[in-house]
Amino acid sequence: GKVTINTKLLTLFGADSFNGTVTDQEINDFFNQLATGGAGIPVGLWSVIGASAGKDNALKVNVDELHISGGAASQGFASLVSFGGFDVIAHKILLEAGTGANADATLLGLGGLLNLKFDECVGCGDPFLTDPRANPLPQTGLFIAGVVADPAVTGILSMLDRADDKGKGDEDDEKKDKKKAKECGI
Repeated sequence: GKVTINTKLLTLFGADSFNGTVTDQEINDFFNQLATGGAGIPVGLWSVIGASAGKDNALKVNVDELHISGGAASQGFASLVSFGGFDVIAHKILLEAGTGANADATLLGLGGLLNLKFDECVGCGDPFLTDPRANPLPQTGLFIAGVVADPAVTGILSMLDRADDKGKGDEDDEKKDKKKAKECGI
């Protein structure tokens, strides 16, 4: 389904302690359930906000500050997850890994189109090339298995399209390109 959050501060914390064990298969089952429309979250272990797969399903987060912190418990991860569209607009993003094994603090775009805009991001780093849940070390960052709405790439592609128009571009196109480059920090 759709999940839309508009607030000043959104905070997700992974668990610091958990009485029991969670297997890798249970974690995979959780994400498979989330992808198909719903999932039960073991109380006190994971902190996840997510949207399921589907054309009209999306996770939309518009916040001043987004804080995501892994916990001290093993598997005490915290994530924003979407299998559909994924929009995150924030002035500041803070991702902090926990101390437990796989106590990640992540943004997981596992399908659909990602639109990510922020002024400052601590802990974002380079996007993961593989799913961080497969690595037992606590990590922070962004993993995208879908398509990234990258203004710089979009700008380059639009300039290539205009080149095909045999120089028919105008000053408005140049202003739009400069604005897109500024949004990307280029």
